[in-house]
Amino acid sequence: MIDQILQIAEKNAEGFTIYLPSFEHVTNGWVIANRFTQNKFGRQGLIEVVDFAMSHNRIIGGYRNVNGIFQFDASIVEPNDQIAISLMILHDQDCIYNLRTKKMIWTE
Repeated sequence: MIDQILQIAEKNAEGFTIYLPSFEHVTNGWVIANRFTQNKFGRQGLIEVVDFAMSHNRIIGGYRNVNGIFQFDASIVEPNDQIAISLMILHDQDCIYNLRTKKMIWTE
């Protein structure tokens, strides 16, 4: 599973959000990184994120950060704007991203 996700990451370095174990891309809703898996990097970080996600909501995301390193997290996907903003605050996020509209909301 880890190698398959790393292949997806290489093909989608700007960012991706997928369901596990199907690897289907999530295409709608606001993405919020779960605070328990933030700042996980590389293969070892991905292993930790997958372990967490498989026992929770089975959604992960990742992207290549400004340092060129892949960063991964277990993700929450929420369709409702207000609930997503509340989750952003709860999970100490600087920003959330809408997969459909590509809109971003930043904390103030």
